[in-house]
Amino acid sequence: MTLPPCKPDGIDCTRRYIGCRAECEEYHKWLAIHDEEKEKLRRNKFNPADDFLIEQQSRVKKARHRDYMRGYRK
Repeated sequence: MTLPPCKPDGIDCTRRYIGCRAECEEYHKWLAIHDEEKEKLRRNKFNPADDFLIEQQSRVKKARHRDYMRGYRK
């Protein structure tokens, strides 16, 4: 991840003051880059196939219970 311009090397920016983020052009550029990086990580994390496999066990369990209850009620 790209580091913010406020502390590039762990040292505060010389132009830093309360409220400077609202006016800082470098910060706004970094914010756009940071949002893209976060979105890319989020897209890589979400995978519909993984969700299907994770939920498969609960679907099988519910189906077995449903079949059991049908046989029990007869």
